[in-house]
Amino acid sequence: MVVEERANGRYSPANRPLKRTVTRFVRRSIFAFRRTIASDSRFPDFVIIGAQRAGTTSLFNILSGHPSVTQSVVKEVHFFDLNYDKGLEWYKSHFPIYRWVRYGPKHRWGEASPYYLFEPRVPERMHQALPKVKLVVLLRNPIDRAYSDYQRQVQLGQEPLSFEDALAAEGKRTHGEAERMLKNPAYVSIDYQRYAYIERGMYTKQLERWLKLYSRDQMMIIPAERFFLHMPEVLDEVISFLDLPHHSFPGLRTDNSVPYPAMSPVTRDKLRATFADEKKQLEAMTGLTFNWDI
Repeated sequence: MVVEERANGRYSPANRPLKRTVTRFVRRSIFAFRRTIASDSRFPDFVIIGAQRAGTTSLFNILSGHPSVTQSVVKEVHFFDLNYDKGLEWYKSHFPIYRWVRYGPKHRWGEASPYYLFEPRVPERMHQALPKVKLVVLLRNPIDRAYSDYQRQVQLGQEPLSFEDALAAEGKRTHGEAERMLKNPAYVSIDYQRYAYIERGMYTKQLERWLKLYSRDQMMIIPAERFFLHMPEVLDEVISFLDLPHHSFPGLRTDNSVPYPAMSPVTRDKLRATFADEKKQLEAMTGLTFNWDI
């Protein structure tokens, strides 16, 4: 995590290394303590599993304002994808110690790790630990999702290529990575996580893996565009799905959004052709309408 220091409204990098070190030390110390009392914590009742760059941060933060919702101490725990070898007690240590607080009968615990939807090993791992969990999925227009994902990688300094070159290089970068992960439980593919701009938008294949293990009733699928345009209505539906008491959220806003240049119209047209069949298959599978310009 990058900790930025701001002085008089301006970014100053002077103390960033020290603050990053202190933050990591404090966080590790807290988790070390929490692991010793993990038996007093509990597993989540719901998980926001994706998709990346589709509004999961906004939904996670908004739900944190519900008086009957307790979220994980960090948004992206990344247990079932990147930290599975650390064990279930490590996972439980990321949730508040419920025996120390009096909660109502409809209180819900949750977390959000948007790589879960895409990582091929996660559905089986999660089902073994959380067979009754409720799953929330936000699906964004895959063209916009891919471009937003690309821009984020650029901002993080992890993507040196142009968007068009990155799309052309995706097949080479990610070739065989999913198969390697399925064969080796300990294998972590950075390229698969960072550079699968198109493949992450092939939602039907991803959902099929989840629906082999979880019933459709356990999964709420939300078009991200509808979520952003009709937040109060969608939030009411999420609350109903999670069997939570009704709650009105004041000051609704979107988070984790940054400006970037518009996509080339030529590139967008090419991606429309790429995702046209996928949109039809997705609507047939889910019974939902996705108002995407594809």
